[in-house]
Amino acid sequence: MPPEHPARDMHDNFYLDTNLLLRTHTSNTQIRIMENNPNQELKVITAGKVYRRDEDDATHTHQFTQVEGFVVGRDISFSHLKGTLELVLQELFGADHPIRFRPSYFPFTEPSVEVDAQCIPCRGQGAGLIHPQVLKNCGFDSQKFTGLAFGLGVERLLMIKYGVEDIRHFYEIKSNGSAKKKKSENASYLVNENIRFPRVLLIEEEEKKIVSRQEALARAHKSNLDLLCVAPAATPPVCKLVNYQKYLFTLNKKKKKTKEGAHKDIRISFAIAESDLQVKLRQIKQ
Repeated sequence: MPPEHPARDMHDNFYLDTNLLLRTHTSNTQIRIMENNPNQELKVITAGKVYRRDEDDATHTHQFTQVEGFVVGRDISFSHLKGTLELVLQELFGADHPIRFRPSYFPFTEPSVEVDAQCIPCRGQGAGLIHPQVLKNCGFDSQKFTGLAFGLGVERLLMIKYGVEDIRHFYEIKSNGSAKKKKSENASYLVNENIRFPRVLLIEEEEKKIVSRQEALARAHKSNLDLLCVAPAATPPVCKLVNYQKYLFTLNKKKKKTKEGAHKDIRISFAIAESDLQVKLRQIKQ
């Protein structure tokens, strides 16, 4: 491996010592299987824990589960890759769930793409056709064999499937009371695929229009935003296009400011009367 290879980057990896690190993806399994089966047709799925030095936030975590698939054979093309991923994601989220393929770059695939499944948690699932040099290095005749590969983050898929708003919940241990409190705080928010109303009143910038659920989700996907239901009890329910994580941050900031403003500034002077002191003590207790 060249010294400048991105897999050596200290910013992306957890090094146990100079020669040993925690794996950042499951592609090492792919290489070993290919080396042990040169010039053979292969269809393989692997799964395992991976570790990256990411800053933990609502959609990123330093540990997660990756499912990787790869196929090697004759005449494997990009259409096979696209069809495979569309089938997997539509089986998970439904046939009407919008899916987008974006050009990207990975050193071991060419061409490379990232797959977005409509909303923020499932953006950036990596995929591509296996680079001819990788095939050669593993003992394959790259003139006769081609291949596809993809990696999917399990936790991000589960976030969409079951409406989990923060990926860190998968690795946090909380008491039942904390979990119930968190659930009750977020129960009023319906976002993206959790919105099940057949038709909604969509507010998009200055435009207000009654549209189908599918059209509203498609508009959110096209705008790289999230569909948030702000008035589920209205007829029809009212939805807006927002950056959901930014929306929650702003909302929590306002709540915190309101809570801080509710505290009274109580000062005690040295010449305070005993009756006044009792009043102020009651205020402090309250």
